[in-house]
Amino acid sequence: QCIIKNLKEYQITLPIAFDWENWSYYQEYNLSFYHLTEAANAFIQTVEKKEYKGMLYSSKNYLENI
Repeated sequence: QCIIKNLKEYQITLPIAFDWENWSYYQEYNLSFYHLTEAANAFIQTVEKKEYKGMLYSSKNYLENI
């Protein structure tokens, strides 16, 4: 919700992306790929409920194989 609050003053025309860059640390955060994907889905759903376009930004390997 914090992200949505900060965007209200801007006219957004591009999607708001969920971007995960810390691949080497995901296990330190006690995340599985399943839970990471669930977090991305929750983020995108929250963004889209506020009438913005959401998207997943990731590596080709993740998008094709995971």
